[in-house]
Amino acid sequence: MSNGTSEPAGIELYAGGAELEDGQFQPLPQEETNELATWAEVEPSMLELEPGQKGPATVTIAVPEDAAPGERYGAVWAQVSSDPNAGGVAQVNRVGIRIYLSVGPGGEPASLQLTASPQAAIPTARRW
Repeated sequence: MSNGTSEPAGIELYAGGAELEDGQFQPLPQEETNELATWAEVEPSMLELEPGQKGPATVTIAVPEDAAPGERYGAVWAQVSSDPNAGGVAQVNRVGIRIYLSVGPGGEPASLQLTASPQAAIPTARRW
């Protein structure tokens, strides 16, 4: 992650659920979850970055051994929120990287490292 602004930024990092609806990837609202989101952990969960500063984050997905075969969908989110104004409204901006996970027999996937920054396009998901 990187802070390309002129102000310090607190960036919340978390995994969220998603689903396929009519063939389209649809993230779930932040307050909803799914199996994949509960299997994923993002460390750290908060980055405090000064202007121009960068910081790493690691996503670990621990699939339970008794997980049923099938596809799971989710996203890893980086989110910045403003303080609520006098009317109680806060501005929330987030960017995500999609997760497509297939559970079932097969070989080990190739190792993949992704880097996200405000200047880079969101990478397309890789299906294993």
